[in-house]
Amino acid sequence: MQGIWTAIVTPFTRYGEFDARAFDALIDDQKASGIRGVVVIGSTGEGLTLTVQEKLALLRRAVGRGKPELEIMSGTGTLSTAQTVEFAKLAVDSGADSLLIVTPPYSKPSTAGLLQHFQAVAESVSVPICLYHIPGRTGQKLTIEQFQRLSEIPTLTAIKEAGSDMAFYTEIVLATGKTVLSGDDLSFLPSMAAGGEGCVSVLANILPREMQAMYDAYRQGNNSQALAYHQCLFPLMQALFIESNPAPIKALLAKEHAAMEDVLRLPLASLSDASAPTLEKIYRTAKQQLQSLAASFGN
Repeated sequence: MQGIWTAIVTPFTRYGEFDARAFDALIDDQKASGIRGVVVIGSTGEGLTLTVQEKLALLRRAVGRGKPELEIMSGTGTLSTAQTVEFAKLAVDSGADSLLIVTPPYSKPSTAGLLQHFQAVAESVSVPICLYHIPGRTGQKLTIEQFQRLSEIPTLTAIKEAGSDMAFYTEIVLATGKTVLSGDDLSFLPSMAAGGEGCVSVLANILPREMQAMYDAYRQGNNSQALAYHQCLFPLMQALFIESNPAPIKALLAKEHAAMEDVLRLPLASLSDASAPTLEKIYRTAKQQLQSLAASFGN
């Protein structure tokens, strides 16, 4: 599961329905970028607001449009183990290559409960599982001991760590021996120095080539080039969380893609008028700097 994965947004029409035409355009852009794959039905994809029928339609669209250039990872985690297992099976039947499963939010299960939850999913499907650890959304921060226990599940092959604490990130890498992906664009480059092997990225929705270029530069030992990308993109990475994700990234995508509307589902709302000019300015500055970088790198 190493590499760049885009936590792809779910576009909606102005009437609030899944917009397949806009989604196709986003997938085509991702295919052309050279990234590893896309994660559908995650937090950035507003998965909690989608019906089961919408999730399956979106997933099948991603599979049909994205493969073989892209691998498809499907978010399937829910509050309920039974529902998580049920949707995991449906996702795999629909063509998902792997599953992203968040630690169950709100309920804060014990270690025994967590193990049984992930084991139940692992026993129901044969594809790789990526554990999604995001305490800011779930209300539960796992201990290193819990990571160690969960890593004993054979098909749990990766961990998406959404925090920016590099000491804790390093402990996860050392304790589990699994592929650890950054779930936080801001700490993506530092995470690779700590033993990380990729990123599930929000920014890659709009700049997938640049995220891939940063990853490639680091993996090839060109640290100065990787750092140049990181420093150029860092203000934009920050700005994409000026309000709740995915409002900022959807606002930018709606300006860049004629087919896409700036529509979110409640309780999430579109980016406010107060934040929009700041985000737009930072994005334009980043684009200009990226052009200069490309020229200096001979790209």
